[in-house]
Amino acid sequence: MEKMSVAIMTAERAFARALARGLAEESSGLAISFCITDTADEERAVQLAQALAAEGKIVLSDRELGDLAICLRAEPLGQIFTRLRERFFALTGRSFCRLAGEREKLIGLFTTAGGCGCTAAAITLARWLALAGAGEVLYLSAALRDDHRYYLPPEMNKEVWPGKKELLLRIAEGIAWEPFFFCRQDSFGVSYLRPEPGRNTCLERPHLEELLAALTAAQAFSYIVIDGLEEGEEYLCDLAVYIEREGDKRCEAGCDGRRRILQLPCDEESFGVTDREAHTLEISMEGRFAAALRPLAEELV
Repeated sequence: MEKMSVAIMTAERAFARALARGLAEESSGLAISFCITDTADEERAVQLAQALAAEGKIVLSDRELGDLAICLRAEPLGQIFTRLRERFFALTGRSFCRLAGEREKLIGLFTTAGGCGCTAAAITLARWLALAGAGEVLYLSAALRDDHRYYLPPEMNKEVWPGKKELLLRIAEGIAWEPFFFCRQDSFGVSYLRPEPGRNTCLERPHLEELLAALTAAQAFSYIVIDGLEEGEEYLCDLAVYIEREGDKRCEAGCDGRRRILQLPCDEESFGVTDREAHTLEISMEGRFAAALRPLAEELV
């Protein structure tokens, strides 16, 4: 794995050390150095930033230095890390991979009947994987509609960012693209592509295959959880998980290493309304529904 060289340029040594510890937890692929500027005036600070950039370092600074540095503001560590990845991609034309020598695991969720909670199960499984520290996790919808929008925080549904059609266009035309530019994360750390208001572009299987090929080649995600696949499409994933309702006798069918049947409880108490106007729901990670998915996530990790 190629290291990302980062220089923290700040007036406060304690802050620099704390930030370095946080970034180290985000990825072991960072080579971090310090540049303490407690006595440097603005001209000297610019010179220092230029020298660091000339050494191939991405500069994080508590000063406004234009394009020379990423200015540290009161924002979450994850957002700082995302900006580092964006700068790395802009400088090198390559996506930064925080993993070494590992490959993605594609987990497909299937259902033989609607209303089994397949979308909620896919999102919940993705959240358990993210909470387990399994690396970057992407939820991807292959269903007719992007119904996962009903489980996203209301503010994410109001935000507009580049969608799947633009991403597929870039892939088809060979234009460089950065996976996290097309994603947004929920509070659990799960990444999502922007939900489409109408028919899901990924319903067309050539589009889905093209997108999966590009996503796995980018090596940005440890796990990709695919929701809404149909029987016969098991070839798209490393593990096929069939979702059934509680009490369905088909759950007694045998399973092998690449195919599972998972029984989920009818647990309405695990779902609460977050925005009545937008019809959005929150899935409780402490209820029976989430508990039924946790063992699978722990096994996968």
